Amino acid sequence: FNVESDGGWNDGQWHHIVATAEVAGPTKLYIDGVLRNSVATARYANQTNSRHVSIGANVSNGVSQYFPGSLAC
Repeated sequence: FNVESDGGWNDGQWHHIVATAEVAGPTKLYIDGVLRNSVATARYANQTNSRHVSIGANVSNGVSQYFPGSLAC
């Protein structure tokens, strides 16, 4: 699943981005401390899988798209 923001952030400034996921709740996306999106997801406490988490990339239907900026951890 993807969690996307509302609008563009190409303003030349750094932004603080946080994504949270709960076992029995939605995945939430915060940008600069403001909730920008919430996506209902189905997860269970004993669920395991081999999915990867991508930050700054989107691979969908065999097409890869990458964030053209800088990321700092």
